[in-house]
Amino acid sequence: MNFLLILRNPRIWLILIIILIIFTSFRKSRPYILGVLGLLIFAGFILSEPEEISERAKTLIPVNQISVSEADLQPNRGVGWNFIGEISNQSSYILTGFDIELIVQDCKDIQNQENCSTIEKTEAHISLYLNPNEQKSFHKRLYLSELHPEGQIKWSHRVLSTEAKVNKE
Repeated sequence: MNFLLILRNPRIWLILIIILIIFTSFRKSRPYILGVLGLLIFAGFILSEPEEISERAKTLIPVNQISVSEADLQPNRGVGWNFIGEISNQSSYILTGFDIELIVQDCKDIQNQENCSTIEKTEAHISLYLNPNEQKSFHKRLYLSELHPEGQIKWSHRVLSTEAKVNKE
């Protein structure tokens, strides 16, 4: 994990402030505190085992073995848009996520599809846990630029890639 991403986590800053308060309050116990902190950090690294997504996990389920149905793009009450739908997994692996591309177009004449212009194109990752041969609904909030269409909004999506759980052997 990138060091700058770790520093952007507010929990890390809270932990650092607590450590600083404890360290400055108990001056005589500093060597013991440092020893305990070192052991806790070491145990955290050993027990956490960060799972990096391997190339194998990205290629276990071909895109044609999952299908998105009943997809809809709805404005959110607050900020953003909700991309919702159903996904089914026809593979023999556990689906842990997928990447989609969403294209939003402004169509001045909905009958004439050639008269549409793309006003937004974005990619998003949707994390989930879906067993083989099952179906599940999904929800993803997307933050699109302000859409000010001159005509009607038309949107489309396509699945770019999948992630699967790799069994550790």
